[in-house]
Amino acid sequence: MENIKNKQLQKKHEHTNPHDHSHGKMPIILYFIGLTAFVSALFLTNDQLIWKNSLFLMSIITAGYDVIILEGIKETIEQTKKQKRFKPNSHILMGLAAVGASLIGQFSEGALLILIFSGAHFLEEYAEGKSKREITNLVKMNPTTARLITPDEKTQIVDVSELKVGDRLQVLNGDQVPIDGLILSGTTVIDESAINGESIPKEKSKGDTVFGSTINGTGSFTMKVTKENKDTVFSKILQLVNQNQNNQTKAASVIQKFEPRYVTVVLTLVSAVIVLSPFLLG
Repeated sequence: MENIKNKQLQKKHEHTNPHDHSHGKMPIILYFIGLTAFVSALFLTNDQLIWKNSLFLMSIITAGYDVIILEGIKETIEQTKKQKRFKPNSHILMGLAAVGASLIGQFSEGALLILIFSGAHFLEEYAEGKSKREITNLVKMNPTTARLITPDEKTQIVDVSELKVGDRLQVLNGDQVPIDGLILSGTTVIDESAINGESIPKEKSKGDTVFGSTINGTGSFTMKVTKENKDTVFSKILQLVNQNQNNQTKAASVIQKFEPRYVTVVLTLVSAVIVLSPFLLG
C-alpha cells in the first residue's frame, strides 16, 4: 500500500501545473536571440533610430514568442472555447502592454517588459522542473523489498509494506536499509545522507539505530524492525514534501481562479480610459 502511495505521489508531481508547457529548447534559443537584439540596440544612437527600434521589435517578437503567443493568445483561445466565456491570462496582458508601448514609440520599454516577464517565466519553469526531478528521485529512493529472517533462520525476500514491528531482517553489504530499526548483530558503516544530508558515513554496531532508505557500507548485519513503513523517518519526509506541494498547488489554484477576472478588469479599464479620456479631459 505504501509503495502504491509513493507511485501516486510521483505521478502527481508530474502533473502539478496545468499551465506547464514543454516546447523544447527553441523558446530558450529565441529568448537569447531577443536578449542579444535588445543589448545590441542599446549601443545604437538616435541617428540610427530605425535600426534601433527594429532590434527592439525583434527582441519583443523573439523573446515573447513562447510566453505571449503560445501561452498567451493560444491558451486564451483554448480556455475561452472550453469555458464558453472570455478567459484571458496574464501572458496576453503582458503582450498587449508590449504592443501598446510599441504603438506609442516606446519600443525599448516594450522589449524590456517582455524580456523581464519571459525571463521570470523560464526561471519559474526551471525551478519547477528541478523540484519535480528531486521529488521523483526522492520517491525512487524509498526501498521496496527486504530480507526477512524467518523463524527457521532462513531468509526470504518480502515487500517492505509487509514488515511488522519486531521482525528480524538481514542487510548485506551495499544493500539499502529497508526500514527503521535496531542492529542486533554485526558492524558496518552506513551512508545516511538521504536522511540528514551528511556526506560522511556513520559507523554502526549492535544497539545502534538505523533508518530506512540509507545505504549500507561494506559490513553486513541483522536488525529488528522498530517502526512500520508508514512511520519511518523517510516516510515522514515524503509526507512533509507532499504536504508542502499540496499547499503550493492550492495557492496556485486560487491565483489561476482570479487571474482571468483581474486581466478582464484591467483590459476593460484600459479600453474605457482610451475611449473616454478625450471626451472627459479634452
